[in-house]
Amino acid sequence: MVYKKVPRVHLFMGLIGITKDLDEDDANFYIRIVGALNYNKIGINIVNNEGSDEFFTPYLRVADMTKSVFYHNTSRDHMTILMKKIDKLKVADPKKLNAQGIVSIDKYMLIILEHQHMLLGKIRDYISDVFNASDLDGNKTLEFFEFYILFKIIEPK
Repeated sequence: MVYKKVPRVHLFMGLIGITKDLDEDDANFYIRIVGALNYNKIGINIVNNEGSDEFFTPYLRVADMTKSVFYHNTSRDHMTILMKKIDKLKVADPKKLNAQGIVSIDKYMLIILEHQHMLLGKIRDYISDVFNASDLDGNKTLEFFEFYILFKIIEPK
């Protein structure tokens, strides 16, 4: 499918379930981020036409959004890598209203959804490791005593 390579089409196909690379959590994340980008007033607003191939937003908005969403749950090294990927999306504003440039919303969403998946994968691995370490008898079930020990260890004092 040639259209699958178009970021907007790829995202839409994932959000409605045609492809299996996006799920309901991704759809909620997408809606939350795109809504926040539209609400954010940093930079000069760009009027996107419904018939356009790409929708754009000011780079400053994207940078602010990325930092507000990922700064506290991403290592400094991963944040630097993420921002470099986003910087590569930056193009000059043809109307010269946003001096720092503009970014395709769809391409941006693909990058931060990928980053979100990476973070969730790390969390899933961590929780699995904690569960396995707590399952003292190895029966793939946390008995009350095993859970109690886990709870006592992680409970803040």
